[in-house]
Amino acid sequence: MTREFKSLKQCFDRLRLKTVAENWDTIATEMTNISQDTEEFLVRLLKAEIDRRDTNLQNRRLVSAKFSGCKTIENFDFNEIKSLDKNLILQLREGSYIQENMNIMFVGDIGTGKTHLSIDFGLQACRLKYSVKFYKAIDLANILLEQANHNNIQNYISYLSKIDLLILDGFASIPFSKMAADYLFQIIENRYEKKINNSINQCGS
Repeated sequence: MTREFKSLKQCFDRLRLKTVAENWDTIATEMTNISQDTEEFLVRLLKAEIDRRDTNLQNRRLVSAKFSGCKTIENFDFNEIKSLDKNLILQLREGSYIQENMNIMFVGDIGTGKTHLSIDFGLQACRLKYSVKFYKAIDLANILLEQANHNNIQNYISYLSKIDLLILDGFASIPFSKMAADYLFQIIENRYEKKINNSINQCGS
């Protein structure tokens, strides 16, 4: 079995072409005149389909996350914040904190890059194929109250409890009503119980 042939079967499995994958051995045996060039062509064709699907999924993750802008680490000036550990930031954004169910909190004054880093971490998580939601904390509080008014609060809390990475912008700098605070706590508690304890909260003056 050639390397291209093995790759072809892997492509079928990835694309969930179950019938083709299961019967390809038989078909290929019967087609004794099949050439390696044909196999290589099919591999490239199917890999292109996989790449297209991956790109579409990535775009859907980005749209679903609803970031407030596009801010990346490449245009973040670490020299402006001397106390920030650049190596730690670069290490964390690789996604280990998501795998290990860790929370991150960015704390600092206005203009110190908290939202910038939060968005970059979220974009990177999307690239790593995690589901992400970004909220201004006050916006999420209002959404939760609105969902409660429509008798849909538990469904919405359940939805947020399953997101791989939840980013709350301005979490500790906004006064919430008791009801909104209770809903936010329920989301955090649910995520903790499901061991999806991954969130990025940024707060400060």
